[in-house]
Amino acid sequence: MASRRIPQPPPIEPKVFKSVEEINAGIAKLQRRIQDLEQLASQATPHNDQRVNNVESHIKSTIREVFGSNSPEFDEHQYHEIWYGPHIMDEPDHVYQQHFYDGIPQSKVMLEGLISRL
Repeated sequence: MASRRIPQPPPIEPKVFKSVEEINAGIAKLQRRIQDLEQLASQATPHNDQRVNNVESHIKSTIREVFGSNSPEFDEHQYHEIWYGPHIMDEPDHVYQQHFYDGIPQSKVMLEGLISRL
């Protein structure tokens, strides 16, 4: 019986930016994600609101778009959640909400770190 080859994932490679304009466009995209986070905080968005999922998805997509699918940045943040603290089942809703609110500044700092890499 022939053995199946398991395809290896592509190697992790940092993106080489071709121009200052490309870097500036990446910075602008990441800054929009920071604005999204600030909007969630200013509107006192519940942790289980679909807007939270949308922002998390936009953050991951933006990192992939700016740095590339095989970048160390995307590899590190491809499963990003707006959350800070442990995930414990059956906690009261206000505890989940607090973990979400605590995750907003953490997510902003992560995005600011990515901007500083550019």
